[in-house]
Amino acid sequence: MHSAMQTRKQRGVPVGVAQVVLDVKDVKGGQVGSLNGHAVASFLTQWYNDDDIHQFWDDFHINYTSVVRYPPWQFPGDGTEAELDVQYLTAIGEKIPTIVMDVEDNLYFLTLLQQIGDMENPPRVVSMSYGGGEQYNTIVYCGRANIEFAKVALMGISFLASSGDSGATDSHGWCDDGRYVPNFPASSMFVTAVGGIEGGEYTDDVSDFTHEKAWYYGGGGFSWFFPRPKWQDLAVGRYLNLSSLPMQFRWNRDGKAMPDISLQAVDYAVCIDGQYYAVSGTSASCPTFAGMISTINDYRLARGKPPLGFVSPALYYLFEQDPDYYFNDVVEGHIEGCIDEGGVSFHTTPGWDACAGLGSPKFSRLFEGLVDLVASSD
Repeated sequence: MHSAMQTRKQRGVPVGVAQVVLDVKDVKGGQVGSLNGHAVASFLTQWYNDDDIHQFWDDFHINYTSVVRYPPWQFPGDGTEAELDVQYLTAIGEKIPTIVMDVEDNLYFLTLLQQIGDMENPPRVVSMSYGGGEQYNTIVYCGRANIEFAKVALMGISFLASSGDSGATDSHGWCDDGRYVPNFPASSMFVTAVGGIEGGEYTDDVSDFTHEKAWYYGGGGFSWFFPRPKWQDLAVGRYLNLSSLPMQFRWNRDGKAMPDISLQAVDYAVCIDGQYYAVSGTSASCPTFAGMISTINDYRLARGKPPLGFVSPALYYLFEQDPDYYFNDVVEGHIEGCIDEGGVSFHTTPGWDACAGLGSPKFSRLFEGLVDLVASSD
């Protein structure tokens, strides 16, 4: 299991990332998350620093949030992944109580899911920036975890995972005998896979970005272990009819497709030991989107509606209703591939693609669609 990120010194916040934060704050309008809660999944002794979080909140004018450790014996630390996850989940899901759930055994996801199932008041949304190639896990382990993810979905919990930071390859940029290596648990049918994009020019129209492009390292592809769920059939089916796809032996056209959605993944300003660094990866886009879902849940709960729960079917439902209204289509770029194919695998296309999924959210419109949604189409 891994969490690969790129880090360097940073001053300020890139326009794309800053605008995402501002859009959510504008829509949220001061709603207090007293009925809500979300969590970060943490592994590999990645612990956050309380002073860094408070400095980040002060510097970017974020309202303080309740952050608790579960289990409580976690030590304060300066793990880049933990700092990134907590800072941006709390920045986007402002005022919503936050739990940092730490697992330090070799069952990883299974232990985490058991912890969630045992909680009296589990979080409504869980963001996880970790994963590993399907081929480097056993199908028995992944299959068991997939069942547990389904149980979490039935509990009304939205589980989101980073799609990976190596395109269609493994964490080292390698392929498995020429085959692509999808990232698990993003490849689970019951997990919403969040990919990465970069660039773009912001307009004044509801989170409308133009010229966004796929981030070369953003994870994408198709599961070898899990079949494509029916809510993906229309959007992904159109993509599969294209003639410009990679050679068929490299990937499974019948597998769960990923990512589901993508957000900015490059140059997030993260406070680490009192200094700011630029951190890139789907490890950044995932907690950002998780904060958006928490914000939407907040409004739904305050209006007597249930939380969104497993959100992927709802995203594909809205996409089929009006893709350009709810999403920015990403039609530039490609993602990493095998060395013997020149390091390029999938390319962006109009509509869903294996680089950026459904595209990036136009948050104020997605907020409107998901708050008003009575039931998702599954």
